[in-house]
Amino acid sequence: MSRRRLLPLLVIAVVLAGCGARCAWAAPNDPSATLEFGGLSRTYLVHVPPGHPTGLVVNLHGGGSNGSQQERLTNFDAIADANGFVVVYPDGIDNNWADGRGASEPDRRGVDDVGFLTALAGKLQRSEERRVGKECRSR
Repeated sequence: MSRRRLLPLLVIAVVLAGCGARCAWAAPNDPSATLEFGGLSRTYLVHVPPGHPTGLVVNLHGGGSNGSQQERLTNFDAIADANGFVVVYPDGIDNNWADGRGASEPDRRGVDDVGFLTALAGKLQRSEERRVGKECRSR
């Protein structure tokens, strides 16, 4: 993977790891959701543990799979519940990711998966900020 593609992934990892207890994450009422990004409808599943989650894990599927299959394969929902974090299972385009090798359809189409994952994390954080704001106003 080129340095140009690796740096944004490292930035995402650092930002998400740095959230710690300061970030709580909300799930939509429906655990399956869509995010419009880069002219594409991107889909994902969200699992939120009971209580107030303190972080986010982005669990990516392998080539030829999807987020729902990854959720079942990894059993990460139970791990998230035990450790108090949200887990999101995004879907790659055509069941693949644009990983910079040029071998997948998303790569050949110029899909920006790093941008999508960054936007997805931002959407989940904004959703939680709105939820917390509503709770504070109702007290």
